[in-house]
Amino acid sequence: MANSKKLYNLNQPSNPWIYSVKLFLHLQYIDIRYKQIPSIIFNYMKTTSNSFVLTDTTPWEQVGDGVRRKIMGYNEQVMTVVVAFEKGAEGAAHQHPHTQSTWVASGRFEFCVDGCTQVVKQGDGILIAPDLVHGCICLEAGILIDTFTPMRADFLPK
Repeated sequence: MANSKKLYNLNQPSNPWIYSVKLFLHLQYIDIRYKQIPSIIFNYMKTTSNSFVLTDTTPWEQVGDGVRRKIMGYNEQVMTVVVAFEKGAEGAAHQHPHTQSTWVASGRFEFCVDGCTQVVKQGDGILIAPDLVHGCICLEAGILIDTFTPMRADFLPK
C-alpha cells in the first residue's frame, strides 16, 4: 500500500487544514457580526424607551394652553403619545413628515386635515398622511392617543 493516499475526514478537526479554514471563516463571521451589532444595538438603545412605560410614573409635559402630553413608548420606527385636552384647547395647525394615526380615547374634537373638517368622538380615528396640514379644537375635554411613524425625535427631551 505504498501508493495509497491518506484520506481526511473533512468533518473531523483532526484535519489541520480544514480546521484552520473553518476557524478562519468562523472568526471572519464573528468579526463581521461584531463590527455591525454593537453600533446597531447602541443606536437602538439610545433612541428607545423602556419596554414598560407606566402612566403613574410618566410625567405630563405642558405643550400649550390646556394641552399636555405623555410619551408612552418609542423607538426609531414608532412613537405613541397620550395627549390630554381641556375644553376649548387647540392643537394648532401644523405639519410634519411623519404618518400620524390618532384614536379618540375620550371627548369630542373638531379636526381639520388638509382643509377637510370633521367632528370626531370617543372611539373614532384619524389617519394623517405625511406633510398634511392638520389641527384640532377640543369641543369636550378629552384624550387622544397619537401614534407616529417614524418617531417624533422633536418630542424627546434634549
